[in-house]
Amino acid sequence: MTAEYPYVLVAGKYFCCECNLIPLAWTLLVKARWLNLAALGIHKRQVPLILQSIMRSRKRALTDSTELLLLPVSGHLCMRVHQGYKVFNFSTLTTTKIFDQKLDPAAIANEISSIRDAASLDFAPTLIEVNPGYRWYTETFLTGKRSLKTEASDPAATFERFIADHLCQMILSKPLRPVEPVEYLQEIVKAIDQRLTDLDNELSRPIRDFTGRIVMRLKAATKSPIQLAFTHGYFSFVNLLYRKNNIAVIDWESAQQRSILHDLYNYFLTELYY
Repeated sequence: MTAEYPYVLVAGKYFCCECNLIPLAWTLLVKARWLNLAALGIHKRQVPLILQSIMRSRKRALTDSTELLLLPVSGHLCMRVHQGYKVFNFSTLTTTKIFDQKLDPAAIANEISSIRDAASLDFAPTLIEVNPGYRWYTETFLTGKRSLKTEASDPAATFERFIADHLCQMILSKPLRPVEPVEYLQEIVKAIDQRLTDLDNELSRPIRDFTGRIVMRLKAATKSPIQLAFTHGYFSFVNLLYRKNNIAVIDWESAQQRSILHDLYNYFLTELYY
């Protein structure tokens, strides 16, 4: 039986009740900018509330599981993410993804496989440990500065300086796989339908109608096979960390083989949107 570590909910984030408060306060107050904690939604004005909540939780018996989140790994900060939780340990500079108990083991295996593939790239986190029995994996915590869309920026110049080489590395990291357009379009429609299951018919119907029209046009116009390459999935400024002479890319949970153009369009369309 693995150990369980209690996390208390404070300002929308979970903080470990067993962590040392002095190093935690130092991290949140002094190292926050270097660790880019603002991108995680942690602000200095919240620090007193965080420390007080942890101290109050320690004084209680810690037996009321409705007030605490119990996880199999220790750290400082925990956030709810897609299909599980992510724990950040600022002492070891690691992050651990813990999967939901009800998640299909095949889905876990697919994500871990993608994380392994991404770890071979020099601008992605390094995979440190995988524990499929307890449904989690640990990788390095990357630091850097996220770009702000309020800042003046030139997406084309940034692409030429940083992004193009990274996309080439991703594309060349695995063999290309050609698929017929109809097969690829069916997978996209299936993914969209899964995302729409939580919406009522009034909201989802216009999206499904639009998707159906686009798919019919593409099936009629596209004859050549689509080349699938290893892609990040959400390759945009929100997942790019700028360093002195290069960039790092985080959040590879959705990495998989997609159209060779997927990340290229994702980058520029996101820049244009913001």
